[in-house]
Amino acid sequence: MLTLSAAHDGSSTVTLSAASSAGGSTTVNAFRIHLFRGDAFAYDVIDSFAQSTHQLANYVVVGKNAADQSQIAELLVTSDGTDSYIVSDVANISTHSSTTDLMKFTSALNSGNIELRAENNLENTTTTVNMYRIRLARAAGSPSSIATLDTFDKTLHRSAKYTVSISDPSSGSLGLYEMLDVNVTHDGTNVYLSTFGRVTNHTGDLVTLSADISGDDVRLRGTISNTNTHTVTVVKRVLEV
Repeated sequence: MLTLSAAHDGSSTVTLSAASSAGGSTTVNAFRIHLFRGDAFAYDVIDSFAQSTHQLANYVVVGKNAADQSQIAELLVTSDGTDSYIVSDVANISTHSSTTDLMKFTSALNSGNIELRAENNLENTTTTVNMYRIRLARAAGSPSSIATLDTFDKTLHRSAKYTVSISDPSSGSLGLYEMLDVNVTHDGTNVYLSTFGRVTNHTGDLVTLSADISGDDVRLRGTISNTNTHTVTVVKRVLEV
């Protein structure tokens, strides 16, 4: 008599065993076939670019599988040097289903490169992808919306009075302009700032002014609210400690 049994240990191993009764001879031929388990969440890197060289990439991606299901999507991918970000709903049409796209797109920052990744939402299928890319070169330096406008040594000067002129010639039909006075003082640890006499042809402030201490320097800083280039001119008068 031959008894065959199979046991699954909860992992990926299945054990097949056979036992014969006493006094007999039994020959057992056993065959094992591994079947690949499809993973709908395995991604492919379909493009990458150095974040130190380019700030943003605009993609138009077209994919089609063997079942003639297709997708076209416009993607925007960028990075701030620490994380990557993707906008995938600019324009996206898929014939896979009314609720699920043929492909899912993500991005990641990997060893200084921004990766555009694609995943098949339908398991065990192959999708052929073609795409068009436009990259935006990253400006020199470290782009930021905040900049240091002036500094003075806290060990030498207690206060400073500024007259500040600001221009944003790229906004509006005539450009935007502003002028104001700024008073700054400190106690060695904290900085105190007051603005007054502000005049502008805009409905709001062109630059938000702040001040802090970095080392021995008291810094007058400005933050802009858009991506235009602002020209800021300051005239400073300082008072000794």
